[in-house]
Amino acid sequence: KEIISFGTYGTVIKASNKKTNEIRAIKLFNKKNPNFDEEKIKKEINNAKKVENENSIKIYDQYNSE
Repeated sequence: KEIISFGTYGTVIKASNKKTNEIRAIKLFNKKNPNFDEEKIKKEINNAKKVENENSIKIYDQYNSE
């Protein structure tokens, strides 16, 4: 795993799609962080899914492990 960056809520790692070899960034959230606000993150993800612009991130999928 190649770490791209660390953020307030977690870590971003570089990954590739095994079928297509497309490079992706995966953000792993640290839910134990006292500043983590799950509702705020869900809202941010839902808003990002609606945006289609070359200067914005594209959400391909999300997964929540409890």
